[in-house]
Amino acid sequence: MNPHDHKNLMFILQANQETFDAWADQASTDDLTYALELIAQHRRELLDQEAEIFDEITDFTEALEVINRVKKGVAR
Repeated sequence: MNPHDHKNLMFILQANQETFDAWADQASTDDLTYALELIAQHRRELLDQEAEIFDEITDFTEALEVINRVKKGVAR
C-alpha cells in the first residue's frame, strides 16, 4: 500500500460517524469501491501479521500449565 492509499485508509478507519457519512454521501461508486478495496487489503495484511505471530509461538507448555491450574481451581 502506498502512502496515499494508507492516508485514505486511515481517514476511513478514523473518521467519526458525521465525517464518514458526509464523505459517503458525496462519494462516487468508484470512491466506494476504492475504499472497500483498501479495507480488504488492510484486512489481508492484518491476517498475514496474525499468522506470522502464531507461527512464532511454538511452545505452549506454560500456557497449558496455567489452563490446567485454572481448570482445577474452577472444578473445586
